[in-house]
Amino acid sequence: VSLHGRFPWAASPLKSIRIRRGSAHLSDALGDYIARKSKDRDFSLTSTPQAFHDLLERWEGLRMDDFLVAIDGKDNIIGCCAPWNAASLEELIPLKYSLMGHNFRQFLKFGQALRWTRPMTKPVHRLGLEAGLHFRHLNFLHADNEDIFETLAWMAFEEAANNEFLVYAQARSDLHLRRPLSWVSAQMPFGFYTLLPPEAETPEFLHPAQDRPIAIEPFFVA
Repeated sequence: VSLHGRFPWAASPLKSIRIRRGSAHLSDALGDYIARKSKDRDFSLTSTPQAFHDLLERWEGLRMDDFLVAIDGKDNIIGCCAPWNAASLEELIPLKYSLMGHNFRQFLKFGQALRWTRPMTKPVHRLGLEAGLHFRHLNFLHADNEDIFETLAWMAFEEAANNEFLVYAQARSDLHLRRPLSWVSAQMPFGFYTLLPPEAETPEFLHPAQDRPIAIEPFFVA
């Protein structure tokens, strides 16, 4: 899912939800929260607090103070995300847009004039040179409900550069991470594939009836 702006009728963030920057003071509680949220997800790399801290230490260009942490009135963590620009590792360059993509980019240009949206990079065949898309991945995205998620997205969008949009991965069963209707957004399906010997049984996580959420960061989907 990609978030490109907000319509004028989009609600403001809930004042009852405080957003704090990640810090050493919140490190242990954040690790516990992410581990708890990850335990029921397939392919999770953060099922324990130590696993989360080890992964964060290896993550290029991502630090604890990049996290946005949602706190309730009792100082409990109720959501988090880590906006991250992967430009130092990869760059996605639009060579050409489909008709639908072209129309969407034109709508973003119109919305930019009204201060609703942010622009997307022109394709190579129009620009005459290679220029990458500007966006931030919302990694380690967890929220206890839809309002908390939208508050985190609002803060991440406000802190991003004026030419950056947001991207995050949403599994089918992550209903509280559905793209908000009051945002200008787009979505693209993704799936998992695996190679198996002919005699092997299909793993449970590939069964069509399996509806457990998965732990996948948008950077790896891209």
